[in-house]
Amino acid sequence: MLISPSMLSADFARLKEELDRVKQGGADWLHIDVMDGHFVPNISFGMPVIRCIRPVSDLFFDVHIMISQPQKYITDLKKSGADLVTFHVEAEGEINFQGGGGGRPRRDYPHDPCRGHEGGHFRQAGHPGGGAGPLPG
Repeated sequence: MLISPSMLSADFARLKEELDRVKQGGADWLHIDVMDGHFVPNISFGMPVIRCIRPVSDLFFDVHIMISQPQKYITDLKKSGADLVTFHVEAEGEINFQGGGGGRPRRDYPHDPCRGHEGGHFRQAGHPGGGAGPLPG
């Protein structure tokens, strides 16, 4: 079992202290929700905040992006310090990562910017046979 507290619960005026507190409390990962105000109605933080907290925390950064066009941001999120990026493929309707065609998104995304790391994940809520699954590395 892994413990992954959400950064959304932190006191943002004391973010470094909050990161230290969850680490001391036994957290294995830090869950970071990135929301764009378009795909979901809320807005949170993004790559600049992840980039700023990466040097002050050795927690595994589990970044869940709830944004439109998620595939455009995966590489930049990894460069910002994300260890794992989870996204919703339905953010732009049906996406076939093999390119072309419709139908169920495939798990063998050929351009995996996470290769060599923990990998990436995708989610498609409400899709038959959907859920979350790893992108092979």
